[in-house]
Amino acid sequence: MKAREMMYRESLRISNHGDPDMERSKLKKFQETEKKRYKAETLRFELKHQRQLEELRAAAETTIKELEQLQNEKRKMLMEHETMKLKEQEEASSKELKEWKAQLKPRKQKLEEQFARQIEEQAAIFGPSQTLPLDLPDLSPHHHHLHHHHHHSSTRSSLSSVSAD
Repeated sequence: MKAREMMYRESLRISNHGDPDMERSKLKKFQETEKKRYKAETLRFELKHQRQLEELRAAAETTIKELEQLQNEKRKMLMEHETMKLKEQEEASSKELKEWKAQLKPRKQKLEEQFARQIEEQAAIFGPSQTLPLDLPDLSPHHHHLHHHHHHSSTRSSLSSVSAD
């Protein structure tokens, strides 16, 4: 502002040929005009910056809303994916348990048949075997004379009595 005023003073001095009253009057008018121009320019800049600030705030708000929406969508997709995976795992586990339960009787039967064959093979090699009862008595030396009368039965018959379903 000062530089413009200095230039104007110089131009007045040259053009007015030394009339001090005229110079003062024109200078005063110039200063008032300059003040108004400066205020108007300042106001224009303030309004421009205010508008830019509001636009930036609005843009930031829009961006935040978009990011929140994206995050919510991703969270929903993740939850759906995790729920699906859990359901698949539960179904696989349930299927595996059903298959395992379905195989229990056949496996038990197979084992019983295998044990029966092994007993028959042993009987063929070693002769019929004597088995102890399932509730074994105390066989310590001082009780030995009390338990001389054991129940003698074949393993085959004890297996068949246990496996009857």
